[in-house]
Amino acid sequence: DQDNQEAAEFFERGVYHFKKNELDIAHRFFTEAIGKQPNLADAYNNIGLIDEIRGKDEKALEAFEKAINIDPEFQQAIFNRGRVLSHLGQNQAALDSFENVSEIYKDSAEFYVARDCVYMNVNNTVAALIVFTSAISLKHENSQAFTNLGYSYIEERNYPFAQESLIRAIEINPEGAAAHNNLAFLYGIIDKVSKSLYHAETAVRLE
Repeated sequence: DQDNQEAAEFFERGVYHFKKNELDIAHRFFTEAIGKQPNLADAYNNIGLIDEIRGKDEKALEAFEKAINIDPEFQQAIFNRGRVLSHLGQNQAALDSFENVSEIYKDSAEFYVARDCVYMNVNNTVAALIVFTSAISLKHENSQAFTNLGYSYIEERNYPFAQESLIRAIEINPEGAAAHNNLAFLYGIIDKVSKSLYHAETAVRLE
């Protein structure tokens, strides 16, 4: 009917502006799409992504939950919910969400990085090391995975491996503030003061 047609048009416009990083416009079109078709799970999922990008994790969680309530098998929304739950410190709930989609995301480096952030939240560095290694095996150019792997090695006091991982992260993405910050911390531990200061200053500049 007409409402469904208009909802589809609003949704397509929302996707167009979302891809152009015009988040306010995209959010408005997704909201209008829902106004025409309240059971449009994809629109709620995209609104959740926009809210997450804006740092509004609680609102993002609410949107992802609405998407899942409409479509309990919506794998992407379940994964997104897990990531936001991790941001909010709800670690067990995050792990439960990730477990529900582990099979479909088993070849996704992004999935392993997101799940490993939960292990880091609860200081399970052994599990973190295993998962980050899996992420890197799937995507060799994953700067975030190398950054987090380096931090996990620091926690395990394996400083040579930590240094190697963090340097690799910076080679992939020289603008990665977290990698520079972690490397500054590492160099401080092993008494390489000048290098520690350099990377600390770089991290501040990039942040």
